[in-house]
Amino acid sequence: MVMIFTLVTAVQEKLNEIVDQIKTRREEEKKQKEKEAEEAEKQLFHGTPVTIENFLNWKAKFDAELLEIKKK
Repeated sequence: MVMIFTLVTAVQEKLNEIVDQIKTRREEEKKQKEKEAEEAEKQLFHGTPVTIENFLNWKAKFDAELLEIKKK
């Protein structure tokens, strides 16, 4: 009877360790997914860096669009 109690206790402890490992792994995966989502969101807001060349190209296209609208 004492031996069975010892075996059952050992099995319970091992199962508790396994459950804890699974919970920890799930939490880490969840944190990783949240981190990836946050990085993707940051990329959306980051956009294109503005340089003089980029701005001049955009300005030329914008002015052309305005002239076309005014002609209509």
